[in-house]
Amino acid sequence: MNCLLGFLKTQAGTSKVLGDDSWQLSPQVRQRLAFVPQANDLFDWMTTPQIVNYVSKFYTNWNQQFVDSLLQEWEIPSKGVIREFSVGEAQRLAIVLAMGHEPDLLIMDESVAALDPSAKRKFIKQLIELNTEKGNTVLFSTHITTDVERVAADVAIIKSGRTYFQGPLDVLKERVVRLHIEAKRDLYRLAELDGIVSSVIIGQEAVAAFENYSEGLKAQLENEFEAKVTAQTLGL
Repeated sequence: MNCLLGFLKTQAGTSKVLGDDSWQLSPQVRQRLAFVPQANDLFDWMTTPQIVNYVSKFYTNWNQQFVDSLLQEWEIPSKGVIREFSVGEAQRLAIVLAMGHEPDLLIMDESVAALDPSAKRKFIKQLIELNTEKGNTVLFSTHITTDVERVAADVAIIKSGRTYFQGPLDVLKERVVRLHIEAKRDLYRLAELDGIVSSVIIGQEAVAAFENYSEGLKAQLENEFEAKVTAQTLGL
């Protein structure tokens, strides 16, 4: 994300956003971007009205009416300086400031981790509306997958520094399936099958997750182990 936004220069390869090289973003492209870091970097000596007024001056398409509605809905204090806010209040304010100019691309790094469940639901609702009504793009980085699963159209999973999967969420859910197996034969060979991700085998019963699942695999297991096989789709 830092390379994408031009905060760091790539050591290899290329990084572009909205057609511009990330290291040389034009003012026009910067107007279309927003970023919310994991730890907010707000000027904590300011009040909410002061920082809203300050940030708004950087954008030609600032939507003050939209900002005011979010500040009220998310119950962000209008009095007192930001250093006196709770962690969740400060994080909600950072998100509002990022959404104020209705960016074409909103990039967020673990930005919902500090929010309470109620604030998360409101935030996700706003993201759905932002994307549905305006066709904007939101790029998330998160380890709390259940918080954003309902709004993610595409996902990328990085494992050991490499992209393990990138594509539509529905494709990923179809790709990895958990199977409940009740067999008449011993299941010790189950762990040797291609595509198995994990398994717990107890005698002639097993729970196993398979990658690249197909009805052909189910039929193979049923025949090879004389088994009853039940498939279960998984969340993120």
